[in-house]
Amino acid sequence: MKKNKICNQIKNLTFPLGLATLLVVVGIIFIIKNAFHLRGVGFSEDIIDQNYIKILFSLAGIIFLYDTIIRSQNNNKQQQENFDRQQFENRFFELLKIHRENVRSFPKYKNPDSRLEEYLESQAYFVKLKEHFKEIFILTHKNNYNLKIEDVINVSFLFLYYGVSKSSLSTLQDKFEKMNLKELNLSKIIEILHNKKAKYNTNLVKYGGHQLRLSHYFRHLNQTIKFVDKNDLLSDIEKYEYIKLLRAQLSQPELEILLYNSLSSHGKSWNEEPFKFIEKYKLFKNLPKVLFELGELNVEPKEFYPEITFDWEKK
Repeated sequence: MKKNKICNQIKNLTFPLGLATLLVVVGIIFIIKNAFHLRGVGFSEDIIDQNYIKILFSLAGIIFLYDTIIRSQNNNKQQQENFDRQQFENRFFELLKIHRENVRSFPKYKNPDSRLEEYLESQAYFVKLKEHFKEIFILTHKNNYNLKIEDVINVSFLFLYYGVSKSSLSTLQDKFEKMNLKELNLSKIIEILHNKKAKYNTNLVKYGGHQLRLSHYFRHLNQTIKFVDKNDLLSDIEKYEYIKLLRAQLSQPELEILLYNSLSSHGKSWNEEPFKFIEKYKLFKNLPKVLFELGELNVEPKEFYPEITFDWEKK
């Protein structure tokens, strides 16, 4: 696209420049003809030739002036485009930096699976999130065999995200009512999850929720991709390359949690028209074929995003 644009600009500049040059050459031929009296002409014919020469040089001057103005406009436009692109890149890399800082600066998460004062940060936090999601998924599936796998993932992620403490139960119930899952044995799952306590303090539930940490994390990721996607200076290939840089910042546990988020009612914006960022930018192409197995039930990203060509398919 950029190459075609440059070619068109060259073509637009070449024509007036060539025409002006042609007029100048013709004018010079007239001058040489008159100077050396290449043919016998009368006085009136000399005057006519001189008038033609003046007209030719005037036209050439106008064309040269037009060409200069067009070149100047194109240079200004190119300078503005370069400036806008530089501004975009500065902002994009600033957003990448913010993402890394967001992960590093998560509020410390006290590990509920440890009796000691153990706090999890950064990638260790996402690894623990992944473990807890799997535990909740297994419990949800075990008590709701009739639910589709997509619904089990949705329900499990909402439990993980909001938690099952008393303060979050009303929010959960409101979310599940909107989903209208008649097969969902909600009260039983809540009871089971609520009875699981943190090992360091049995007065606290194990699954206390992660809304405080994850809400800003997901929102920033989404806004960063939107920032790239809506930029008119970039071709689709360039946009993909920038998002590829962003994707490279995400660890596999982060990508897995993002996958579960995208399949939940909480993460609908990832797949909404006209964006469909997940498929458009192949955000999960680095994930393995199977995330985890549960008897005959496998959680496979390809099942949910068949349009993505995953890395494991190329081997």
